[in-house]
Amino acid sequence: MGAITTAPDFLDAIRTALVARAGLAGVTVFTGPMPMEEVGTKCIVLATEATTADLDQPLMGRAEVFEEYDIGGFIWAKVDGAGETAIGLARDAAFDIFEEVADYLASLTTTAATQTAIKVDDASVTGWTMEQFAEPGERHCYVRFTIRCKARFTPA
Repeated sequence: MGAITTAPDFLDAIRTALVARAGLAGVTVFTGPMPMEEVGTKCIVLATEATTADLDQPLMGRAEVFEEYDIGGFIWAKVDGAGETAIGLARDAAFDIFEEVADYLASLTTTAATQTAIKVDDASVTGWTMEQFAEPGERHCYVRFTIRCKARFTPA
C-alpha cells in the first residue's frame, strides 16, 4: 500500500481491472480528466473531481492508518443518430458500462480479494446521476458516479 495514501494504487489497479473486462471491450478508461475529443465514443473517466480523504491514525508514530475517500467519475456514451432511438441507445450504452463497474466492485466479496485486486479494503458505488444531451446528428449520455473507498495501511 501507499506511504501516505492508497488512492494512487487504487486508481491504477481499478483501471487495469476494468480494461480487462470483456464487457468493456471498446471502452476507454482513464484515471484523470481528458479532453472529450480524445476519449472515443464510450469511456470511463475516474478522479474527475477533487478527492478528500478522512484519516484516522489511532496511535502515534508509524502505526496503521485508516482512510476513507470518495473517487468521483463519469461514464460517457455517444451514439450517432437522432430521435428517441438514438437517445435510448446512448442511455443504454452508458448504463451497460456503469453496470460493469458496479458488478466488478460487487464481485470483490472479501477484504483479502479486494486488497489483492484494487489495493483497498472496500470499494463500492455510493451514488449516481444521469445527464443526456444532443448535438447535431449525435446523442450523448453521462452517468456520473462516486466510489467510496475504505483502506488501512502502515505508512512507509
